[in-house]
Amino acid sequence: MIATNTTTGCTSIMNGSAGIMEIAQATITKMPVDETVCENGSAVFAVTATGQGLNYAWIKNGVPLVGETTSILAVNGVTMADNGH
Repeated sequence: MIATNTTTGCTSIMNGSAGIMEIAQATITKMPVDETVCENGSAVFAVTATGQGLNYAWIKNGVPLVGETTSILAVNGVTMADNGH
């Protein structure tokens, strides 16, 4: 197989074979619902999805929450700054 980088114009020759892998599509069957809690309280959000090899990421203000990689997110010590996020 010969591959050309369209940015640099460099060409690579690769030995072996290449194939196309079909990735199963995930379907969200239940979205998380809004929670109303008091300041310093806790909120739990959950998502339900179907598909193979699912990976989860919870995002706040456009940034993934480190370590939050399951279908359930528990938020403790909620502050007013969390409102709407």
